[in-house]
Amino acid sequence: LVRRAPPAGGSRFGAVGATCCFSLANGFAALHPSGFKASYMDVTRSATGVVTGVGNTLASLAAFVGPVVVGLLLQRLGSWAPSFCAIATLQLLAALAFARFSTATPVDEEKPSADLAR
Repeated sequence: LVRRAPPAGGSRFGAVGATCCFSLANGFAALHPSGFKASYMDVTRSATGVVTGVGNTLASLAAFVGPVVVGLLLQRLGSWAPSFCAIATLQLLAALAFARFSTATPVDEEKPSADLAR
């Protein structure tokens, strides 16, 4: 009998486990836009396009800078742990900032005018 070498990453689950993890990650990634796309409408009713553009620009910058930073951390520290800790810390800080500063009242909500009150 030919003895098989263990997977390169040392995982017990191999290709099936990796496929399941990627499938779950893609499934959850498909769910997240419903949360933040609705938030654009909550922020403003008249300038939703501008807010969406700014949000997408910030997300694109993060998508560009993120892999560069992770690559530098891996190169200098040789481990994925600092990268995961940094990402988890940023996510926690973002959640705390959202919980502190978020509101359900749009910033440009108009006050009822005197003409309409008659």
